[in-house]
Amino acid sequence: VLDYVPDSITTYSDETFRVDHIYGDFKKFFLDGKLLTEGVDYSSESGSTKITVYSQTFASAGTGTHTIAAEFRDSSNVMTKSAQNYVSTANGGGSNNNNTRPNYDNNKPVTPPTPVIYTDVAKNAWYYDDVMWAYDNGYMNGLGNARFNPNVKTNTGMMVTLMARMAKVDLSQYAYAAAVGDIPSGKWYSAAALWARSAGLISATEFDANAPVSRGQLSEMLVKLLDYMKVPYTAPTTSVIFDDAGSMTSEENASFQILYSLGIIKGVGGTNMNAAGDTSRAEMATLVHRVVNFVSASTTTPAE
Repeated sequence: VLDYVPDSITTYSDETFRVDHIYGDFKKFFLDGKLLTEGVDYSSESGSTKITVYSQTFASAGTGTHTIAAEFRDSSNVMTKSAQNYVSTANGGGSNNNNTRPNYDNNKPVTPPTPVIYTDVAKNAWYYDDVMWAYDNGYMNGLGNARFNPNVKTNTGMMVTLMARMAKVDLSQYAYAAAVGDIPSGKWYSAAALWARSAGLISATEFDANAPVSRGQLSEMLVKLLDYMKVPYTAPTTSVIFDDAGSMTSEENASFQILYSLGIIKGVGGTNMNAAGDTSRAEMATLVHRVVNFVSASTTTPAE
């Protein structure tokens, strides 16, 4: 264990439990033997494996001595656990890290909090409904510490993960695969990247998980995803003259034509697709919502 939660907890706040272990091997997290739910009780991220335990999770456990434990399984399915005991003497709400979670009194029943409250997603933000929909439906999670990071650029690792979730792919056959060329093993995106390459959704020769995905690249991936999922759609018979057509490849232009006609991708101002621009996580949540709605409407059999 690289970073422990405090041995003695006197006030409830989010705490970090960090383990020197491959993040891709992280499988489960427990409190007193009870399996916890990611996004509700804690969040996880790489570095090496960083687990943020939410304040309400400690509060729900109450006072006394408790044990937290992270479970890892390697490519041979060999299990390792990293655990820690802590003692809680908190008997009131105390302070918490983001002031958005409720205070607790251990002498009263604990009221379950809202499953997720992103401190950087305001309810009046244009993307609020899409972000919460993406979380509620299991497509997108925050990046730790109760933050969604709506302005962070969508990168290739995020994109392949989202496509796998939209296609409802069983990634178990890729979960413990060895490194393949430029796709490493054991990373949070590895299984999804291997699937995406096998499905022809990403380049067969280049993969950089941290590289931002341009809107042009994203448009190609989404059309390929619709084709992979065998979603019926009608390609437009008349092409739109996009303002930035000169900055697109022919493949990107063809993809934009389809997605624009379907109402999935809209211009950033009239018919300017901003093909070379990036896509924020907030914008990505909106696009995922539109794609899933379109897929649902296109594949639903009308009632007789």
